[in-house]
Amino acid sequence: MAARRGPPRSTVLLLAVLIGLCFVFLFSLERHMRRPAAALRKATEEELAAQSRRQREVALPRQTEPAAGTTIACPLYSGPGFGKAGAKYTELHAINLHSPYQGLPEPPTATLQQFSLRRLRLLAGSAQWASMQVNLNYLLSIDPDTLLWAWRRNAGEHPKGRPAGGWEAPHMELRGHFLGHYLSACAMTWASTNHSVLDGRMRYVVSAMAEVAARLGGGYLSAFPESLLDRFERIEPVWAPYYTLHKVLQGLLDQYTIAGSSLALQLAIGLAAYVGGRLERVLSTSGLTHHWATLNMEYGGMNDVLWQLAAITGRPEHRRWASLFDKPCFLSPQATHEDRLSKMHANTHVPIAIGALHRHEVTGEPVFRLLAENFLDLLNTTRTFATGGSSHHENWGSPNKLGHLLGPPPFGTVHQESCVTHNTLRLAIDLFRSTRQPQYADFIERLQLNGVLGTQRGTQPGQMLYFYPLGTGVSKKEAGINLGTSGWSHPTQYFSCCMGTGIEAHAKLQEATFFFAPPVTAAAAAASGGPGSPADLWLVSLVPTELVWPEQRVRATLTANGALDVPSGTPCNATLTLTPLQLASPERHGASDAAGLPSSLRLKLRIPRWARAAAAAAALRDGGGDGGLRGSVSGAVAAGSTDLNVDFWSFELTPPVRTGEEVSVRLSLPAALHVEPLKDPRCQYKEMTALLYGPLVLAGLTTSGQSELHGRRERLDDAIVPVPADARGQLISLRAAESGEFLSVLGQSAVELRRLTEPGFSNRRRGGSDAANAATFRAVPRANGEVALEAFALPGRFVAPSAAGALRLEVPRRGSSPHGWRLHALAGSRLRLEPAGWPGWFIGAVSGPAGANSAPRAAERLALVNGTAQALELEKRPSAAEYPPCSFWARGARGQGVLMWPLNEMVDETYTVYWRFCGVPRKWVRGDGYLPADFELYSKETTLTEAKRICSADSRCTSLTVNCGTADCGWSEPARFIFKTFSDPRTVLQPRSADSGHFWHSFWSEEDDTPRAGPGAGCAIASASDGHMDLSNYTQGNPFEAR
Repeated sequence: MAARRGPPRSTVLLLAVLIGLCFVFLFSLERHMRRPAAALRKATEEELAAQSRRQREVALPRQTEPAAGTTIACPLYSGPGFGKAGAKYTELHAINLHSPYQGLPEPPTATLQQFSLRRLRLLAGSAQWASMQVNLNYLLSIDPDTLLWAWRRNAGEHPKGRPAGGWEAPHMELRGHFLGHYLSACAMTWASTNHSVLDGRMRYVVSAMAEVAARLGGGYLSAFPESLLDRFERIEPVWAPYYTLHKVLQGLLDQYTIAGSSLALQLAIGLAAYVGGRLERVLSTSGLTHHWATLNMEYGGMNDVLWQLAAITGRPEHRRWASLFDKPCFLSPQATHEDRLSKMHANTHVPIAIGALHRHEVTGEPVFRLLAENFLDLLNTTRTFATGGSSHHENWGSPNKLGHLLGPPPFGTVHQESCVTHNTLRLAIDLFRSTRQPQYADFIERLQLNGVLGTQRGTQPGQMLYFYPLGTGVSKKEAGINLGTSGWSHPTQYFSCCMGTGIEAHAKLQEATFFFAPPVTAAAAAASGGPGSPADLWLVSLVPTELVWPEQRVRATLTANGALDVPSGTPCNATLTLTPLQLASPERHGASDAAGLPSSLRLKLRIPRWARAAAAAAALRDGGGDGGLRGSVSGAVAAGSTDLNVDFWSFELTPPVRTGEEVSVRLSLPAALHVEPLKDPRCQYKEMTALLYGPLVLAGLTTSGQSELHGRRERLDDAIVPVPADARGQLISLRAAESGEFLSVLGQSAVELRRLTEPGFSNRRRGGSDAANAATFRAVPRANGEVALEAFALPGRFVAPSAAGALRLEVPRRGSSPHGWRLHALAGSRLRLEPAGWPGWFIGAVSGPAGANSAPRAAERLALVNGTAQALELEKRPSAAEYPPCSFWARGARGQGVLMWPLNEMVDETYTVYWRFCGVPRKWVRGDGYLPADFELYSKETTLTEAKRICSADSRCTSLTVNCGTADCGWSEPARFIFKTFSDPRTVLQPRSADSGHFWHSFWSEEDDTPRAGPGAGCAIASASDGHMDLSNYTQGNPFEAR
């Protein structure tokens, strides 16, 4: 017995000594930590061989491969919170996934490759560069010892500093996951910036993790005890221990592949061996079927990260263990296009599809690429929003039934979990590399612009989104439903999964700008029997980036002004410039000695489908031409395909291009408004539409539940116009000199003084909140030096006095001009406002009760006062808010104009994403009561039928009121009707019974949702399941529940 125990003890001792020596050596020679991957692989060859020998000493149990057509039981829900008790199952006829994998890999050779982030740098000035800077500041603000606190305690060490909060708190079962994200994000950001502080912190954290691993022993490396993995294997409630280990392994691999840390690779191999040992024990004691049942819990992308490790090491045991995490209940249905996504937890499953694709890249098995393709195609055709994101409250619902998820808060705020968007983007990038299909390139752009950008709170480090609200009248600051996921994250007391993917996403915004295919040399072509080919450089995303490509002696610089950067209606433009790269040691990079650009280089430039569609529409409108889509080249380039009908234009270099010369390709890309209907054919939702400008999803500022636009989807130019250039210089804010309060819009109609508090964040432009928008006006010049004051967030509504002298917003009648104001200049920047037609009267603050739409606190209200004694002295200030470059005015229903700009520009504002265009049949509703005074447009003595017609024809009119005179309102026509404007008449209807013999009835129009014959008949009749919301089962481990 002693002889049998001896070898394992000596093995452990040897491993501990090796780790200790590596720790000392790597700390003393820190520059050697950054050697190329090939050199590092050679340096660790002996260690890898030793571990391989040790692992082969353990007899691997032989498992019988499941036969083709195996039937297994799959639950209706799988993900966090899954438990055997109460779970409902259906049978699945599973395909043979060859698990565990025992084949001989034959990797595919036609796959495009991504450039290392060390070769790609974002150019300063772009939105992507600004986001990366915010992210960098956050990474620098994090104390590594805070994240290491739980790790050291788990290893029996005395922790340094204070423990982290939120999901990383010492009592949280998911503790440790954020450190993995941190390692990945630091490696990515360091690669892009070469930041020395990040360099030191990465080495510090990896070394500290090595100390933890040495204390824990056996390769185990975690911030939580092994008992959590025991519970996972018993399928008992536990908060995702393998999910956390996936993040740890991924962080270590990123430290190796990006930052060059051989120590990180050793730790990853050791942890993988520990995981593999547990897997083999489960297979031996409980069997493969039980192991598959454990995969109904959330386990992150364990298959993905182990397939990545297998690609690095080439070891068969790593391929075997990776295949055991290829979940048959999820992957098998993708082979037959069977939709089993309903009620599934989204972020549990997207990483599994990524792992399947990486398995294809390691083994060459074509079925696993097919599974990944089919999954993303299914997701994209049935459950994605216009942003490209998916999920509602973390889950997927029924296919093509999204409409009932887009209501007001709170359920209208929990869309598009950021983790799901991050992983879907990863899958799209990998599928583009593998297939070269342009639809994935378009999807990458859509997700980057509308799913990643916009998840930071302006320039405030560490404040990110968990959910991305897409409902009606929603705000990012209030996104969530009592799961600790509400609103913007806290930088030090949150550390959620979406913060983790967030710091990664904003560290690599340039990753999909360029791809490449290496050249096929004459010798390689002769050996394979195929043709030779030059190297290909693919330009895919219009993100301003500089590429250094030493193997081809090329520096490629992309400058671009996309739809985010240019004023609405202005074509986007991009210039790709190639210059020869001077190398001190060409042989180190496999480059030739010749100066200048390579003679064999082919350019593939993506022409976005939104640009080609805009050009085709313009050419059709103009009766021919290129529609504004143009390309030009300079330098030694042979023009290739510039067909409007192709996704990639191709150019080839024509030698010689020598040092000092350059090659440039310039593109002009028109953008246009277009619509994307919601994926929901049910007739109560089929009219819901998202508006896009080029690749950008637009959102409209709303202060109520407004979701209607006036116009037709087929004629967007009639309903929506770009904000003109001169309007940007007309924005002002007016502040009361004494109180410091700002003239502000309240609701839809009232104008009052309000204090404009600091928003709690900084932003790249002025504004970012409803309060800032409300305190901003557009001073539109009029004749005689007058100006009209238009509400910034309510275009078409102007400040005007009522007949009684109260201030309000009004929509001018058709053919008439808005009310004018004279600005009487005083000392400095002070002024008084005098309304046209009221000489000697000025805006002042008067005592009196609050109006119908005033805040209850109001002891004073704004009104006109005679003379200057009570007149307000106002200071003209820079506008509290301003238009982003891409901004539009839209015609809202009933005179409610809508200001729209890209969704990713929204910060704390209230907005709506999906809209109905007027034209849907409406019905008139009668209410017994009185619509308050004010808000009156005019009155007329006429019949009820004619009054309804007049109101329907006036875009400002929402309702009308008549004094019946008798309790039964049996009036004789004609009667005098008062026409009014309210955003929601039903909410302000006042019961007014006998009032000196006066009885009132009011009428307003609403959408007619009653069943009717013809197309869409019976649309008000829906099954109970149509409105069902598959909310997350996420209860166990909720970090913010009461304890």
